[in-house]
Amino acid sequence: MGLKEVNLLRAGTTLLGFFGERVQPLGFVALPVSFSDDNGYAMNMVNFAIIRAKSGYNAILGRPTLNSFGMVISTPHLCAKFPTFSSVVTVRGDARQTTRCF
Repeated sequence: MGLKEVNLLRAGTTLLGFFGERVQPLGFVALPVSFSDDNGYAMNMVNFAIIRAKSGYNAILGRPTLNSFGMVISTPHLCAKFPTFSSVVTVRGDARQTTRCF
């Protein structure tokens, strides 16, 4: 993404890692995140904690982000829905892609 450590916001916090270990973030960054389909779109600024870790994920969206969009998640359906001013947007995952990562 071209982010440099000097551009990250510092915070004296510790996160809990994937395996229960303590992880010290390199910093935090606020980035615009948007979701869309043929019915509409929504965009919010999202705060991301930047860490060094091996993971199958590029980013993990937590409850504060999902709540800011008003999202309802259905994990079995690989689907998320949220309202916009004019419609309900549906974002779908790719089942084949999820099996490749794990």
